[in-house]
Amino acid sequence: MEVTKLRWVQDEMFRNWNYVKEIGVDIASLILSQLLDELVANLNHF
Repeated sequence: MEVTKLRWVQDEMFRNWNYVKEIGVDIASLILSQLLDELVANLNHF
């Protein structure tokens, strides 16, 4: 990837930091809940 494009992406992410943070939190909580569901399902098999 070109340095200028990378710099532009960094600028955009910094500008939209709150938006990015909210999306990150949503994705993280989604992944965590799925992992917990799988863990519980696996524990129920034992």
